[in-house]
Amino acid sequence: MLGRNISNKKFQMDSLDGLRGLAALIVVASHASNAGMYFLPFLRFEGMGKSGVYLFFLLSSFLLTIPLLEKGKNIFTSKHMSHYWCVFR
Repeated sequence: MLGRNISNKKFQMDSLDGLRGLAALIVVASHASNAGMYFLPFLRFEGMGKSGVYLFFLLSSFLLTIPLLEKGKNIFTSKHMSHYWCVFR
């Protein structure tokens, strides 16, 4: 993504961000299929939305936890925690 501003490039995992985007598209396709709208007649995504939500939350929690694990106990200083809350809200 162009112009993306993150705190540390070594924590950026484009492939997992892409997979998270795919999970969001699965949820959208599931909602559309449940409403009777199909992108292609042979592609029906009814009932797959829950899997997309689980995958999205799993990947999001993993991607947010990696910087915390990398920095260890040093992350719980007031400087780091204030930066975390300002960046991710």
